[in-house]
Amino acid sequence: MTDMNKIAEKIQHLLDRTVANGATEGEAQNALLLAQKLMAKYNIAAGDIGNGEKVEYSLEPCKVRVNPRSKWMCVVIANSFAVKCIISGNHICYFGHSLNVTAAKSALEFAHRVMERGMTKACRNHGLSGTEDKGASLIYNAYATGFINGLKEALDAQTVALAVVVPEDVTNEFAKRFPNLRKGRSTGWKAGNYQDDYMAGKEDGKSVMAKRSLEA
Repeated sequence: MTDMNKIAEKIQHLLDRTVANGATEGEAQNALLLAQKLMAKYNIAAGDIGNGEKVEYSLEPCKVRVNPRSKWMCVVIANSFAVKCIISGNHICYFGHSLNVTAAKSALEFAHRVMERGMTKACRNHGLSGTEDKGASLIYNAYATGFINGLKEALDAQTVALAVVVPEDVTNEFAKRFPNLRKGRSTGWKAGNYQDDYMAGKEDGKSVMAKRSLEA
């Protein structure tokens, strides 16, 4: 029988390898990918073992401000980490199995931070000092659209490879706890005259969670 406690401890150890805790971004990224791989196996194993252990759910807020870009990104990441996303006022939260929620939260905060740096860089490449300058919105929206599309493409491939799905018990518990929650809808923007920024964002989005192979 698989020791689920040891698996959970290993996943938690990987999730603790964050930039804030002294890891490089590459190390944090790779740890997050490996944690996702283990969580996919963990969810399958937990269902097969049927050892009667109580499933732990959690609802955690993310340290990412709510805007159209983060709302779109949070849904992309939720699908890949088998959790549900809730946006309430100025808060983005994830709900699901505790370890999955922690991983999804880490992934969102990490990817969003990288995207914001890329948006600022794209603006400076056009001679603007930052995203608040006049005319910057078209540039950073083009970059962000590419980034999130690239991220989605990479995460969708991982999701299929790992056979990640939101567990039925999570879906049922979510509906039970939040019966009146309306389903949101998010959309991207057009690249317009900034196709180069869109493509730069897309390449960055693809690589932010996929620089290292899951089989490594």
